[in-house]
Amino acid sequence: MSKESLQPPFESGQVNQALRESQILLEDQKRTLGPAHPDTLRTRGNTASLLGQSGQVEQAIEELQALRKDQEQVLGPDHPDTLTTRNNIAYWLGESDQVEQAIEEYQTLLEDRERVLGAEHPDTLRIRGNIASFLGEFGQEEQAVEELRVLRKDQERVLGPDHPDVLTTRHSIASFLGRSGQVEKALEELQALRNDQERVLGPDHPDTLKTRNNIVGWLGESGQVEKAVEEFQALRKDLERVFGLDHP
Repeated sequence: MSKESLQPPFESGQVNQALRESQILLEDQKRTLGPAHPDTLRTRGNTASLLGQSGQVEQAIEELQALRKDQEQVLGPDHPDTLTTRNNIAYWLGESDQVEQAIEEYQTLLEDRERVLGAEHPDTLRIRGNIASFLGEFGQEEQAVEELRVLRKDQERVLGPDHPDVLTTRHSIASFLGRSGQVEKALEELQALRNDQERVLGPDHPDTLKTRNNIVGWLGESGQVEKAVEEFQALRKDLERVFGLDHP
């Protein structure tokens, strides 16, 4: 699942500072550019996303709902920024455990993105991944795996097998395989994914390290405790080397 933003991601310790700076920028833009200027609207979206990242999820949803109405009036319902806001509304609905409503929002958005951008646009494909992941979170793990496997084929055809979105989809497939009780298949998927991530992203990339952490977890779930401990110890050394001893 993913939210969309025109700003870079922040580490947790930077979110509050980034939120304050975004709020100051927003007030300045309202005064100098006007509340309906596209840059002002874009900053409202970034500010709302930072509210969500800081734990103020309900307020983020309220801000995004209001922003959507203004964007539809000023920019039009099919403008990329409006569609991005709708994506983020669905994302934060899911984060607030309103999963059924999030799925409904994503499905409506998928129809509009297919109409506006085309069925093979990366943003359209990404929405399909979000819907499938939320289905899995809603307890429909097997359906999620089925839809993600179809998505993977389409992504590999359109984007190429090494595209980051394809790697993300493969990670989701493995996760929901494990959660549906198919632990050995999950481990097979994760081991293959790890090999490709190390080749494409590098062994120290956060996504590669995350996959290794998941391998440790599923090894433990499958009863391979000794191997899980061995993998964990190797992973811990690499985490300390990459991020430092004080990293959470």
